[in-house]
Amino acid sequence: MNADERLKKIKLVFDCVRSFINKIFTMNLPKFLLADNSSLPDDIFVLHTEFPRFMINLKDDEIEWFEDLTGENEEDIAGELADLMDKAGLFYDAEMKEFE
Repeated sequence: MNADERLKKIKLVFDCVRSFINKIFTMNLPKFLLADNSSLPDDIFVLHTEFPRFMINLKDDEIEWFEDLTGENEEDIAGELADLMDKAGLFYDAEMKEFE
């Protein structure tokens, strides 16, 4: 078997493994998730799992972005982000009503 044939077989195996891993780890996540951490007992986090992914600390409204938003149209994204922040707060309020 020559080098080109070996490369083709390696690529085929790699593609099969990648496809298998994608199927295993692909989950249907809810749009928002609640999170907390025992090392920060006064903080409550809401995670947004769709683009643009972020985590907001409801204690101080600090946001950690998991996406690089450079190059996005600032006017378009600003309105969408404000809406997502509101939805994160509404999600938290609805979840807390479930615990009452």
